[in-house]
Amino acid sequence: MPRVQPATILAAVNRWILYAIIFFAPLTFGGRMSDAFELPKQSLLLVGVVLVTTLWLARMVLEQKFQWLPVRGWGWIVAFFVAAIASTVMSVHPFTSLLGDYGQEWGSLATMIAVALIGLVALQELNEQQWLGALFALLLSSLVTSVLFLLGIAGVFVLPWEATRTALFTPAGDIVGLAVFSAITLILASAKFFILGLGEHGSLKNLQKAGHSAVSVLLLATIVTSMGVIAVIGIKLIWVVVAVSELLLYMIIIGRAQELTKTHRWVVVFAVIVVAAFFVMIPARLVQRLPPILIMSWSESRTVVQETLKDSPVFGSGPSTFSIDVNKYHTAEALRQSFGVLFDRSRSSLWTHLAQLGIVATVLGLLFWLFAIIVPMLKAVFRHAAERRWLILITLGSGWTVGLALLALLPTTILLEFVFGLLTAGLLWALAPSATSKTWDLADSPRLRMTVLSVACIVFLSAPLLTWASYRRIAADWAFLAARDQRAGLDDRRAAIARAINLYPWSDVYFRTVGALQLAKFQDTLQNKKDSEERMTQLRLLARDTIVAGREATRLNLVSAANWQALAGLYQQLSPFVEGAEDEAIKSLEKLRELEPNNPTHVTDLAAIYVTRADREGAAGEKANQKKISDALIDAEDLLKKALQLDEGFASAHFQMAIIEERRGKLSEAIKRVEGLSRTRPGDLPLHIQLGALYYKNNQKDLAEKVWNAVIAAKSDYANARWYLAQLYEDQKRYDDELSELNEILKNNANNPQLMKKIEEVTKLATEGGRGTTGSSTLKEKIPLPEPPVTP
Repeated sequence: MPRVQPATILAAVNRWILYAIIFFAPLTFGGRMSDAFELPKQSLLLVGVVLVTTLWLARMVLEQKFQWLPVRGWGWIVAFFVAAIASTVMSVHPFTSLLGDYGQEWGSLATMIAVALIGLVALQELNEQQWLGALFALLLSSLVTSVLFLLGIAGVFVLPWEATRTALFTPAGDIVGLAVFSAITLILASAKFFILGLGEHGSLKNLQKAGHSAVSVLLLATIVTSMGVIAVIGIKLIWVVVAVSELLLYMIIIGRAQELTKTHRWVVVFAVIVVAAFFVMIPARLVQRLPPILIMSWSESRTVVQETLKDSPVFGSGPSTFSIDVNKYHTAEALRQSFGVLFDRSRSSLWTHLAQLGIVATVLGLLFWLFAIIVPMLKAVFRHAAERRWLILITLGSGWTVGLALLALLPTTILLEFVFGLLTAGLLWALAPSATSKTWDLADSPRLRMTVLSVACIVFLSAPLLTWASYRRIAADWAFLAARDQRAGLDDRRAAIARAINLYPWSDVYFRTVGALQLAKFQDTLQNKKDSEERMTQLRLLARDTIVAGREATRLNLVSAANWQALAGLYQQLSPFVEGAEDEAIKSLEKLRELEPNNPTHVTDLAAIYVTRADREGAAGEKANQKKISDALIDAEDLLKKALQLDEGFASAHFQMAIIEERRGKLSEAIKRVEGLSRTRPGDLPLHIQLGALYYKNNQKDLAEKVWNAVIAAKSDYANARWYLAQLYEDQKRYDDELSELNEILKNNANNPQLMKKIEEVTKLATEGGRGTTGSSTLKEKIPLPEPPVTP
């Protein structure tokens, strides 16, 4: 019995690791909108890359042979990555461009390199039969993902984790990315189902011998479930691309029918065309209860991309920085239409990469596709059917073409980039000029041996470090997930986020979360009615830690609007208790105006601070400085005029303007202003909340109650409306009605300690008729502001 060589074992192990990466990619790589686990997708990908690259080089070192399959386009690929690295170095935030942001790793340089390395190893390690195996692993994973999604829609939840028990859960991430992925696997499965009947061609004979029927059943199941996913999500553009692509495949089959045998499987391709055409024509999606799909509009995408390229046309703003571009260049109209959602991807993946990478890298990528893929593939399609790799070329080429079309028309995810990169590697393999790899004996070439061994040493030494770093990031993200669990206690969540930061201290998102949790602990401690030196010391420490965490987030990412908005919110919440916090809030909001100049929210928030200053000065009564009050209101009014120039219908700005009118003794004018706005925007529930507040201030409590009840009728879980209504009932000593509203709020806020205390107080009032007590909401003296951090 011949002895199995270690290099042969390494090759087999590496092949199965590649299969595993391909199979688990859809089950772990998701977008950020509905990724229930928030799995550290990029870290998992990097671990896989380290494994397959290390084993590939180890095999060559053991064999003392260097094998390389010569393919087209290496020069374009190298030039592209040189341009991408230059774009990263000159990025508006290089760290984000290198690794991405939390949940937004899809466009980062590290992700692009990882996908390229996976494709490189697959290109060099897999033969024709093994490429079919890799394709089968991808389709099997698609089947599992589709079944999980469709069962969830039907209310059947298979996975044991609580986070997966929602109708919208999909391991593949956001539903737009899932629909695009399903379209790619749909045409891959239909093409592979057709060529499976042509088993006499090449190494496909092996598939016909073993498991042919089982493979056919699985392919049919993948076709059916993929169509089901696309039908449920209901994006007509995807059906159009599917119909056109399947029609082209069908025409190829007809055109080559004389040269092919066993072509009866064309019936499946034809059936997919009919189904796709049907869903193109029907007026609505198959399942109506899904929420609306939020995709950035074409016009807004074009605006952001154009403005970004005006600033940095050559190398763009940097990989993975599109959300920063959106903050800077979006219009107020877009903000209103998207309900405050700021997108990290444009309508087109191609446009997104153009803004991020600039003209140079984008053009290099397009030239690579054109000269290394598209032109050779078109030539190969019209050659003789029996030529080498023709059938697998048809399969991979059909899926790649669908992916290219949809990524030019829809946003991408890390999963789609992985799948598209894998198909690109497969096409490069199928289009390679030579059928076999070239082999060089390292013993005969000292220069080549030194080069290979040097690269291998670098990889072997780096592999443990990269794996350890990836492990720490994975563990940190899992700890962060625990910190976000609303069902856990506040102290447990603070301990979890502390673990996350200890493992990975470079995430601004972690520090934003620390700030929010520390503020919650500060407010909880403030409710303690026992005044003591220990309590004061704890409040000082909590206030300091809250502000330091917020500042650290901005230090880690100075161009993130989310960080400055969080910091401004922390300062505003602490301003009654921390000396100088209000001034720091103003500075943070001014920075926000620089980062997001077209957002009226920040200007309005800034105006609200000046209104608060006027109120605070007015609370002094006869000792009030009327000039300070007047100046503060004038400053607020000027800011609100700027906000209304950005968006003349911005409800919050009108409401703050109404407050100024009320402060000037013009409450009737204030009410008329908001009433007029509410008539033009009947669906703006926050605006009606504010109208009720004005009625309340004007002692028109019957109208306030009517408005707030109308808001609750429109949205039963609107906590703010129920809270205001509860306060009105307390003023009227209708304690049973107040308890009813508070208990409704409790249904969605079960672990809110302030709400629980409020319910206890009102219960006491309702049962004993007494007046409840609350903890002190003010301090005898303000806490000093902590020193700012030293920024290197």
